[in-house]
Amino acid sequence: MQIEEPVRVGALRGETEAILEELARAYEEIHVLHGFAGALEGEVDHRAVFRKVIACLREMVPIDAADVWVPDSERGVYRRLMRCERNEVGPCPESVPFDPCFSQLLAGMGARVLRGGQRPSSPLDIFLVRLTRGIGLPAVAVPLVTRSSVTGLLLAKIPAAVDRIDAPRLRLFAAAARQTSLSLHFHTLVEELRSSEGLRTEVEIARRIQRDLLPQKVPRSEAYDLFAGCITAARVGGDYYDFVHRSDGSLGLLIADVSGHSVASGLLAMSFRSAFRLFHAQEDDLGKLFSRINDSLVGEMEKTSNFLSACYVTFDPRTRRLTYVNAGHNPPIVWRGGSGEFQLLEGTGLLIGILPGESYGAAQVDLGPGDVLLLYTDGIVEAENQKGEFFGLERLKEAVKSHSRRSSREMYHYVLKEMYLFQDEHFNKDDVTLIALKVRPGSPS
Repeated sequence: MQIEEPVRVGALRGETEAILEELARAYEEIHVLHGFAGALEGEVDHRAVFRKVIACLREMVPIDAADVWVPDSERGVYRRLMRCERNEVGPCPESVPFDPCFSQLLAGMGARVLRGGQRPSSPLDIFLVRLTRGIGLPAVAVPLVTRSSVTGLLLAKIPAAVDRIDAPRLRLFAAAARQTSLSLHFHTLVEELRSSEGLRTEVEIARRIQRDLLPQKVPRSEAYDLFAGCITAARVGGDYYDFVHRSDGSLGLLIADVSGHSVASGLLAMSFRSAFRLFHAQEDDLGKLFSRINDSLVGEMEKTSNFLSACYVTFDPRTRRLTYVNAGHNPPIVWRGGSGEFQLLEGTGLLIGILPGESYGAAQVDLGPGDVLLLYTDGIVEAENQKGEFFGLERLKEAVKSHSRRSSREMYHYVLKEMYLFQDEHFNKDDVTLIALKVRPGSPS
């Protein structure tokens, strides 16, 4: 027993020192991790966060400089986003070709020490060595991972005198990479938010412009009663309507519908408006007018998957004659107040912008006292209820018939009310535009 006691004491002393050393390292690791956690506190700039993270890491491991590389999938390269050197972070532009198959390899790589004098044994090793050319060797490489996907790489240059980086130190590098990755992810989200806010502002401006281009006043006459309105399904819609006071004293009614209800649809609707106003001042023949509009828009329509339908009607209050041209649009409805019958004004040509050189013909029909003319877009007839049924042309005709004795303004609102009741809280998928003209009784003016 007297012989074994010094051996036990020595062994216990050695175990105690090892435990104390391990506790010290654990404490140091916790201290650094606490510093990492504080790097994000009150800081939104990813460069400032990276500077704080490297400063914390330097308390445990000597680091000469550190780089952050991120993939640029469009160019097929990894580009250096920033460098931290002498406690300053700034851009350091450079790029290296990148094979997408490396992403999976990087995700499973973990923290890795790269040293000079080692011949690269794989394409991934060659890639990593190329990244370190600007910062030098030896270096520690750690992938930046967000939600199980690699978003970049952290490279930290360590002094050549450091001959070994043990596992606890590598864990600190991995923690630094996690914190850096988190700050970059947050930075990306902030940039996307700023971009979406800017886009929302631009869309709102486009919506206001489009709204202001619609007629602000409804023409009044002793010969007719008129009302119209447009309800867009999105902030910017593809429907458009207009009133035109023609030089011969007749009234022009224009309605158009661009497929979809996006910003692109709104821009095409405004292009159509510009073309119509330009050629309307030069051409009295409605068929030739639409042929010129068609040829002017073919190029624009070919660049998109959109299509445009339009109908233009002129009403002469002296003769009550209606002249119209219909380019693939929903046929206007005429309700005959005397006979209680309906008449559809069928199309006279193809959609606008489909084929160059397309010819359009104009047709005529006479109206009488009490007759109602209804121009509309397919957002009404294709309004859908929760059963998947369409409001349809027949229901629209019934709504016109039921409210034909009302003023055009009341008819407009009651027809839309019938549509909304049919939808039963099902939201509109398309824009809705409606123009109602009712011929007043009495002799033609």
